[in-house]
Amino acid sequence: MFTIVLFIGLVAVHNVYKTESDVFWSSPLALLATSTGLMTFMTLLLVSIRRTGERLEKSEELFRVVFENTAVGLVHIRRDGKMLHANEAFGRFLGYTPDEVMDESFRFEDIFYSETAKARLFGDADFEYSSDNRYVLIEPCRGKDEKLAWLDLYVERITGTSGNMDSYIIAIVDVTRQRRVAAELAAYRENLEKIVDERTARLKESEERFRFIAEHNADVIWMMDLKNQRLTYVSPSVQQLLGISVNEVMTQSPWEVFTPDSKAVLHARLEEVLAKWSTRSPKEELDVIEARQTHKDGHTIDVELIVSLHPDEKGRPGFLLGVTHDITARKRAEEELRRMAFYDGLTKLPNRRLLYDRLQLAVRHARRKKRRIALLFIDLDNFKPVNDKMGHQVGDWLLREASVRMEENLRSYDTAARMGGDEFIVLLPDLENVGDALATAERIRLAIERPFVTEDNTALSLSCSIGVALFPDHADNEHDLMRIGDDAMYKAKRAGRNRVEMLAFPSVPIGNAWVWREHDAPLRLSWSTVFECGDATLDAEHQNLFELANQVISTAMVQEKAPEQFIAALECLLAEIKDHFGHEEKILQQIGWPDLSAHQLKHRELIARAGELRKAAEENQLPIRNLVDFLAVEMVVQHILTDDKKYFASLATPPPTLNLDA
Repeated sequence: MFTIVLFIGLVAVHNVYKTESDVFWSSPLALLATSTGLMTFMTLLLVSIRRTGERLEKSEELFRVVFENTAVGLVHIRRDGKMLHANEAFGRFLGYTPDEVMDESFRFEDIFYSETAKARLFGDADFEYSSDNRYVLIEPCRGKDEKLAWLDLYVERITGTSGNMDSYIIAIVDVTRQRRVAAELAAYRENLEKIVDERTARLKESEERFRFIAEHNADVIWMMDLKNQRLTYVSPSVQQLLGISVNEVMTQSPWEVFTPDSKAVLHARLEEVLAKWSTRSPKEELDVIEARQTHKDGHTIDVELIVSLHPDEKGRPGFLLGVTHDITARKRAEEELRRMAFYDGLTKLPNRRLLYDRLQLAVRHARRKKRRIALLFIDLDNFKPVNDKMGHQVGDWLLREASVRMEENLRSYDTAARMGGDEFIVLLPDLENVGDALATAERIRLAIERPFVTEDNTALSLSCSIGVALFPDHADNEHDLMRIGDDAMYKAKRAGRNRVEMLAFPSVPIGNAWVWREHDAPLRLSWSTVFECGDATLDAEHQNLFELANQVISTAMVQEKAPEQFIAALECLLAEIKDHFGHEEKILQQIGWPDLSAHQLKHRELIARAGELRKAAEENQLPIRNLVDFLAVEMVVQHILTDDKKYFASLATPPPTLNLDA
């Protein structure tokens, strides 16, 4: 049909113009060709129009999807303020739902606080637009329930067919959060600038501010090139910290100012950081290290190094930027707090808490190494009367002096602790034999027994009662060891004070014989010069009794296998004890010692007790260990350290030669 119509049209045209082109139109073939061309053109034109319509529909659909779902708020609004369309994002910025935004009661101009903004969009004010009919508004806006929202509005005016502007397309971005953060940062920056301005009132440029901080701060700011291990910058405060000038520091190795121990730690830490750097992407490494530096005058300073590692232009470790802060005062404060927590404020000795910590460590070590430890419980005799009579100031002085005398008789790794009042405990770790503990206790007793002379030459007399407890002989744990040591000390008090006491070793009989525990080291008595009484003959006899007691102890451990050896050693010890008692009584009679009768009575009691215990052991009514404890500890060691010492002072001037065989 279209072809027919087109053909008829062409014929009509031919009739009109045939006079002007008779030659051309006189040919039917030419007419047919022309008709066919026009038909083809019109067909292509219709196809193009249809496709254009389809693209328009797709474009409109795409625009609608983007308009509705974009995170940017979009509004189409007429010049008179009527809302034509708004997407969900716009309402969300202000707290409105889409229905509330499109309601007739919603007025777009009401979101503005600024009258200028209202006039610019909806008033008569004429503002200059950019060449593309756009401009930008940045305004605080009023949302639902007076919600404040900062919005950036990108306004594009739309002109109608008449050429007049009749509507706006407005793209809206919510910058409330950015504004809030910016406001906080601005306030923070204002505060920082105020602080800097107060310290640098006459400095205006940022470079001058940095120079002021670097050159007038007590902390030392420095930079070190890692390639040549040299400082490239040091702030002048190094003079105040180390007593050396900037030039001196710059010409020497950066490590020279550190103590050897700190230097080793810093080298190791730097190698560790560099190793980590090589295994991952380069980034700054920040570290805080405590170290010690040496002042020019020789004293050491505790410092804190805040160091960051920075790359060079090729991403390799380039340089260290650091701040050195003097923490000597802080270290002293920490040490003072530690001292207050673990040390007695009066005597400066460890307190109960620190002693118990060290005791726990000592017990674990002794259990692992199969060694002995000893606790000496020391109580000053008659301290309270002196303190009450002379006053607390003198009493405090006595306690300090007594603690000094205790420490003077200890090894470097022993611990003397004040438990409170006039009570002390001494911890002796890593002992080889019992005699060492008893010898130490006796040295302390003799030291405390010496007169204490005050500044005004007043001589004050003190003594002490000492109880000895051994691990693992008396107890295999800290709690029981403390209890047994305390009991031994009170035993010394009850026995007359100014003496050393040790409870008999506990026994664990199995059947009728004592079984030594596997972790027990052999008990052994050790002679010490502190036991000497001043008479060479008696000292030799005392020392011989120690050796004989050791033989009894050794044979007691194997007495089931070789009972004859134990009996022989026991007989020999008892015989020597009787002979010694007789010789000792003759010497005491020679010098006219007043307590000879009491001493003789004590000898008889000990010999009688030894006979009773021996008989009980032979009849299987007493563990062999109890007999050994009595002979070795009570008859030999404690008799020498308690009863015999009473006449030691009387032998200070050697008596005339005495014929012991007479």
